[in-house]
Amino acid sequence: MANTESMKVNRPRRPTLDLHRLEQFVAVVEWGSLTDAAAELKVTQQALSVAIKALEEQLGVTLFVRTRGMRPSPAGRRLYESAQVLLAGAHKLVPDVQAVAQERRESITVGYTPAVSSMDVFDTVGTLVPPDVLLSVERLFPSTLRTRMLAGELDLALRRGIATPEGFASHVIGHHRLAVALRSVDAARFDGTAISLRELTDETLVLWAPESRSSFSAFLLAQCRRLGFDPAAESSRFQGLDAAAAPLAHGNGYSLVATDPGIYFGGRVTVLPLREEILSPVQALWLPTTRTGAAGELIEALERRNGGAG
Repeated sequence: MANTESMKVNRPRRPTLDLHRLEQFVAVVEWGSLTDAAAELKVTQQALSVAIKALEEQLGVTLFVRTRGMRPSPAGRRLYESAQVLLAGAHKLVPDVQAVAQERRESITVGYTPAVSSMDVFDTVGTLVPPDVLLSVERLFPSTLRTRMLAGELDLALRRGIATPEGFASHVIGHHRLAVALRSVDAARFDGTAISLRELTDETLVLWAPESRSSFSAFLLAQCRRLGFDPAAESSRFQGLDAAAAPLAHGNGYSLVATDPGIYFGGRVTVLPLREEILSPVQALWLPTTRTGAAGELIEALERRNGGAG
C-alpha cells in the first residue's frame, strides 16, 4: 500500500467550487436562458436562479449580463472555459476509478481528424501503448472531436496544427513532409519523379473543408500563396476518406498529403514527391486533467518526443 504521508500536498484551505453548481452554470451559458436551462436540467427556474446567484456570491464576481437573455460577462466566459475542462475531468474520473476497483483492463481512446491518417495514429501511439492496455481510435471532425473530449469520452486527440485550443494542453509530436496525390490518369501527364506546386496552378486543390472551418486547409492554402499563386480550391463532397483518395472521389484535381509516394487504391491514385519541402505538424491534444493511468503515461511519452520530421 502506498505511503499516504509521502503523497500529502500542502494545499491552502480555500472554499471549493461545487461541480453540480458548475454544471448548472455551464447549462445557462450554453442555453443563454434560465428558462431553457432549467427545463434541460429538470429544475425550477427559481432554483436555478438561486444557484447562479450563490455561485456569483462565492466567487465575488458577476457572471452574467442580464439583458433579454443570459449573456456571460468576461469573468463568466473565463469560468465557462475552465469549467468545461474541470467537468470533463470529473466525468472521466468516474469510469476510471470504477475500472480500477473492478480490476478491468485499462483502455485509451484516441480521436483523430481527417487530416491525419490511421497509419499516422498507429505509428504515433501504437508502440507506446502497453500490450495489456486496450486501444481504440476514432476518426472525427474537429468540432466533434472537441465536444467528445470535453465530454470525457476521449483521452487524446491527434490533428494537424500548432496553436493550442483554449482549455487544452498540447505538444507537436512530429512533422511529415507533404506529397501530391493525383488520379493516376492525371499523374501520367507529369514525369513521375517529382512535382512542384507551381506546376499545379491550373489544377483544383481538393480540401476536406474550406479554410474558414479547417486550420489545416488554411495551412495548405498558405503554402500555395507563399509560392505566389492562389489555387482554385474545392471541398470534397466525400467526407471521412483518406486525403490521398480525395482526387479520386472528387473526380479531378489534387490533394496535398502526408503519404509516402507510390501507387494506391488499386492503381487509381498516384502520390508523387513534392519538390518544395513543406512540413506538416502533427499535434497531440489532451485535457490538462489527463495525467494518471495509462493515458497519463502515454501523454508523458509523447511529450518526450522532439517533434522532428518524419
